[in-house]
Amino acid sequence: NKNSNIELLRIVSMFIIVLHHLVLYSNIDIVKDYGLNIYFYNLFMVGGKLGANCFFTISSYYLLQQNSKNNYKSKILKTHNVLWFYSILFLIVNMIFRIKIIEIIDILESIMPLVYNSYWFISSYILLLIFCPIFNIVIEKLDENKYKKILLILFIIITINAFVPKANILNDPQHFIVTICIYFLVGFINRFKNNKLDQQKLKLVLCSSLSFIIFSSFAMLFIGNKLNMNILIMNSHIMMSGESIFIISAAVSLFYLFLNKKRFTNGIINQMGNSTFDVYLIHMNHLIYMWIWNDLFKIKILFKSQMFPIYAIIIASTVFIITDFIGILRNIMFIYVKKIYNVVMKGRNKYYEKNKTIFDCRDRSKLL
Repeated sequence: NKNSNIELLRIVSMFIIVLHHLVLYSNIDIVKDYGLNIYFYNLFMVGGKLGANCFFTISSYYLLQQNSKNNYKSKILKTHNVLWFYSILFLIVNMIFRIKIIEIIDILESIMPLVYNSYWFISSYILLLIFCPIFNIVIEKLDENKYKKILLILFIIITINAFVPKANILNDPQHFIVTICIYFLVGFINRFKNNKLDQQKLKLVLCSSLSFIIFSSFAMLFIGNKLNMNILIMNSHIMMSGESIFIISAAVSLFYLFLNKKRFTNGIINQMGNSTFDVYLIHMNHLIYMWIWNDLFKIKILFKSQMFPIYAIIIASTVFIITDFIGILRNIMFIYVKKIYNVVMKGRNKYYEKNKTIFDCRDRSKLL
């Protein structure tokens, strides 16, 4: 019964995140002129925080529909279980195949990934799950004018963080302030606009936001190369940060464009969308993510080729498909493990009820 429009957005968002990580973690020095490929580098960089903010928008929309505390608790537990599963799995895999030299810090990070902030996105998502019941109460009590003032303050904070050099007002490595901002923005649309936004305006906001991000980035690259100004080249991603109002606008617009499309359900899309979380946890595991791009696929070498954009899309697609398939298998395995656990617990309870008199007698004899 899932809306496959939203699951399709999950797939698209995770793919552009993978493409972003492909260039980000390949040790490519864009100050060295590689011709057109530096423009493709920046184009692929857009997808990182755009995709992440799309996921936060999706989560915000669904969490605003829920009221039960048990739902939040089960989501936190489920998220942690999957996170811990992959952390321990890749620790064992790394010990067997020696992908990376393991130090004590790696073992600790694998055992306690949340404590060591191994995945900033997951840390921020869990914080959102913890605080969203409070946020929901605040959202319900605010009138429209006060709500707008809070949104304005939030956007001022994230704008300073995004565009003022070395500014980090709240020392926020999890980018949680961005998550809060998106949550309250979606809450505003949900409460005062009834989730109905003009499609043409959404398309205009999306196109203008992405156009400005890409054009400003390309302009900084071009001018930086022509005038030999490395500072412009190194800061050509400034509009692409998660705190960028343009990235947030594009992500929220993209979500509502998908949401307002005619609803449909497709089993394959839903399965793939449901496993995008696994894609992130696998390809961004701290023990293997550098190995994937630098040793396995040697992206830095491919970056010098004129065929790099095509290679990048093929490699990102391969990584996405394989890790998503692993995620589907993991989901199936977890379902069967849960069923086996329930059967075992049901049998244990029946056995206890059947022999309750015997157990009670033993307990009394111990007391005597």
